[in-house]
Amino acid sequence: MQVEEMTPLPPNVNPFCHDAYHMGTALGSNVMVMHENHTDKPAQYLIIIHKPTGQRLRVLLPEFAQREALHPDIFTMIAGRELH
Repeated sequence: MQVEEMTPLPPNVNPFCHDAYHMGTALGSNVMVMHENHTDKPAQYLIIIHKPTGQRLRVLLPEFAQREALHPDIFTMIAGRELH
């Protein structure tokens, strides 16, 4: 797996106010995991958000981490937006 730090959100905000593309699951009052809403397709990545600080990490799953390392622009186009 490959982990990348993303541009943080403002602290203590609702992540859906800044990201209308992903679905999310709260893991506690301080952590949310966001993902694509395509349950019929393999998951490519997860986004972990620490809500009190706004810090975000993108975790690429192994088969997609290798693909992005070879062709970084392809993943950005597939995701439909620029990910940091």
